[in-house]
Amino acid sequence: MYEGSTWESLLLLAELKLDNVFIILDINNNIILGDPKKCLSLGNIKNKFKSFDIYTDECDGHNFISIQKKLKKMNQIKKPKCLIVNTIKGKGFKMMENKSKWHYWNQITNQEYKNSLLSLESKQ
Repeated sequence: MYEGSTWESLLLLAELKLDNVFIILDINNNIILGDPKKCLSLGNIKNKFKSFDIYTDECDGHNFISIQKKLKKMNQIKKPKCLIVNTIKGKGFKMMENKSKWHYWNQITNQEYKNSLLSLESKQ
């Protein structure tokens, strides 16, 4: 959302009233520089999308049933649509969860890798 071309695309989408467009926007409140609210806040994204006359809804991005229900409902809407999915970056991997340094490659040991897999397997 920090690119001008993104906002230009939203303007065009609204102008052409493309009702067959679905946007799924992941909001994990974590950018490479850290907390976006402390770096360059984008404000209320939901209200911004609505201002482009884009039908906008949101849900927990880790709840696949909720996502499916929202998309099914949105399929009936005859205007551009955006589903904002609120997620936690690296969810399930304690060493990565909500840590901005994981936007890029990091070295991990074989033991850290194995521990992460074991952690995920225990949650199933």
